[in-house]
Order: sequence, then C-alpha cells, then structure tokens
Amino acid sequence: MSVPNFAEIYFNRGKKKGEHGQYEDAIADFDTAIHLNPDYTEAYCFRGLMKTSNGHYKSAITDYDTAIHLDPDHAETYYLRG
Repeated sequence: MSVPNFAEIYFNRGKKKGEHGQYEDAIADFDTAIHLNPDYTEAYCFRGLMKTSNGHYKSAITDYDTAIHLDPDHAETYYLRG
C-alpha cells in the first residue's frame, strides 16, 4: 500500500477552491501543501495566482520568484509573473 501524498491532496483541493472563487481558502490549502513540501513549485505558482486574483500582487510576485528559483524551466510561472 502506498503512502498518500498529502501535499498533493491539499494542492488539488486548493485548485478546486480557486476554480470556485474561494481564493483565501485556496491560499490556505496551498500554504499547507508548501509546508508539507517546501519544494512544490506548482503550489507556489498556484498560490501566486490566487494572490493575484485577490489583489495581493507583491506577495504573488514573491511566490512566482520562489517557483522560478525552484524550477527555472517552468514557463507558466514566467508568464504569470509577467
């Protein structure tokens, strides 16, 4: 039996909440995913997207910068940061 990837579970739940406009709840789930896996590039990227949707632009840029630092080849993050 495999061990569940809790970071991915919180990440996926955060994406769903974001799709429904629940930005603060989504950010909380991405926070948890990042706490569980500090190298989770996608979680930083999506948390930045939720922060952008909520008008927290400076904080979003910090998340995008972290995602770029973790994975310099992640093109979507460059696009979102722009």
